[in-house]
Amino acid sequence: MLTLKEVAHYREVGQVTPAYRLSDAVISTIEAKAEALFASRPDLDQDYAPNLIATNAGWLDFAIQAENLDSVAQLIGEDIIVWGSAFFCKKGIGGKKTPWHQDAAYWPIVPMAASTVWIAFDHSTPDNGCMRAGARHGVVPRPFTLHGAEPNNSGARRGGLTFRYMPTTSYWDRELEVPEIQGKAYIRTRQLHLVRGVDVCGQNDIYRAVA
Repeated sequence: MLTLKEVAHYREVGQVTPAYRLSDAVISTIEAKAEALFASRPDLDQDYAPNLIATNAGWLDFAIQAENLDSVAQLIGEDIIVWGSAFFCKKGIGGKKTPWHQDAAYWPIVPMAASTVWIAFDHSTPDNGCMRAGARHGVVPRPFTLHGAEPNNSGARRGGLTFRYMPTTSYWDRELEVPEIQGKAYIRTRQLHLVRGVDVCGQNDIYRAVA
């Protein structure tokens, strides 16, 4: 969980790098699962591979790790939907620059309220294209936090797994027009997974797996 100081930092600047760390075993499991995914799906763009949970529900296990979910609850409340999951895996050569942007412009959440957890399985540095948030580095940005990243031409991979969360006091508006992200938009097909609490607003079409 986050400390009171970390929560206050998040409220003030829009991101925080928590002191807690996931176990080496969890990170190793993520790495192995990622390598298996990319080996089986050479068509995937490793710079940005979205909708992981839709391709394999096992990814949801990492989104609901107690350390992650409890921290998110401190920031957006106890009624939580996971709506996004993606890899950002800059390979170390020939990578793309991520322009400065605010995520809120791309997300059809009404009213806008969300938080992202970034799970790094490589060390992120300025040399390998770490995320830049304002003048600071961070791993749990708010949707209005300005951030971007330089290309990674360091020769070393910089990989991270992200999960996107929203409070159920907001709803996912599938009819709202938003820009595509790197030519990809999944507004109408995103799975909304209720992972804690209830759908407070009653307007979210919660995903139910077909038996």
